[in-house]
Amino acid sequence: MTAPGYPFSARDIFGDLRSRLSAEHERSMSFERLAKMLGRSKSTTYNWFDIFHHPQVLGFLCLLERLPPAERQSFIEAQLPGLPDFG
Repeated sequence: MTAPGYPFSARDIFGDLRSRLSAEHERSMSFERLAKMLGRSKSTTYNWFDIFHHPQVLGFLCLLERLPPAERQSFIEAQLPGLPDFG
């Protein structure tokens, strides 16, 4: 496998994320709901999940997989500040 040799397509990755979000929220994750979560239009969200190939996302994951698991998790946690508490 040559770089970027990531084994999944962007559609696979975004589809997996959508499925996991649906399971976490115990309901189907529509493009309208995803769009609200992303702060984007429904059409942009659909494009991101089902059409665009996201070479930057695949490149990001190729680099991320080169970190040891603990360092990878540390990096991800450092980039996710958590959801704001609106009281």
